[in-house]
Amino acid sequence: MTVSVLLPSDTELVSVELSGGRDLEGSVQSVEVTGERVDLTASGPFYGGESFELPTIIAAVTAPSTGELTSSPAGTGFENPGIELWSLDPATQQFSPARCYPDSAQPVTLSTTTVSY
Repeated sequence: MTVSVLLPSDTELVSVELSGGRDLEGSVQSVEVTGERVDLTASGPFYGGESFELPTIIAAVTAPSTGELTSSPAGTGFENPGIELWSLDPATQQFSPARCYPDSAQPVTLSTTTVSY
């Protein structure tokens, strides 16, 4: 499973880490940054009907000036998803992707930080 978010525009990444999460036994989590995009990947396995919580992405950035900084979900289409997971079809024993991305007509804000000097 991969969940992707966008860092606030015009910021410079200082550090990124993962914190917390629960019921992730056997899963390995990692974070990768490419430009403004941060990808949190969890290896699974995750089984139907079970609950789990992915770790929180904690990113420290340098702000260019005062104002509001916002983070948002990444993704623009099925070839560039914001969330992607692969599921096993028990009837065929084949893995298939499920891909989602935010609706650009209805922007979503994940976090907002006000910067003042």
